[in-house]
Amino acid sequence: MSDSRPYCIAYYKDLEKGYHVSAVVNRLLFEGSDDYGGQIVLASVLGPHSAVRGLLAAMATGREIKMDRYSRARFYGREGGRILTAALGGSSVHGCFVGPTLLKTDEGRAALLGDEPRKVLDRLSQSMALPALPAWAQWICDQLRSKRFLTPLSGMGAAGFTISAGEEDLDRILCEGVRGGALKF
Repeated sequence: MSDSRPYCIAYYKDLEKGYHVSAVVNRLLFEGSDDYGGQIVLASVLGPHSAVRGLLAAMATGREIKMDRYSRARFYGREGGRILTAALGGSSVHGCFVGPTLLKTDEGRAALLGDEPRKVLDRLSQSMALPALPAWAQWICDQLRSKRFLTPLSGMGAAGFTISAGEEDLDRILCEGVRGGALKF
């Protein structure tokens, strides 16, 4: 992608109701690709109150969002996400859409911000009864990546991953590590 701006402009249009709002997005994480778009996991939006609230409401109800940086792509939020807003002064507002996979495990998937192995281990331990030691974090992440259970999120201004391993997958990975001698108590 050749666009080096640290932000993009997001748009939501509803022709039937006559809505057309746009605002600045300075952080965006999504499951998908730059060419096709995908499901929004996290969006940080700045602009006038009505535009920010309109974009966030569209994300929280799964409506289609377009972004100038990703001109051919389509983005969708999802019900179950949360909207947070804070006034910046005047009529400017900062708002965030936090998708359901960042809030909890969703159908065997969870998302997390950052890319540190310890964060992955903490998230797995939080969502499942994972019998793992902190020293195993790097090895577990390497195994999850090699088996394509840990995939990076696309976007700008932030980093994150989606974890798609279930309890059985993690049990199998840990058993292999202990049997093979890579994991020691």
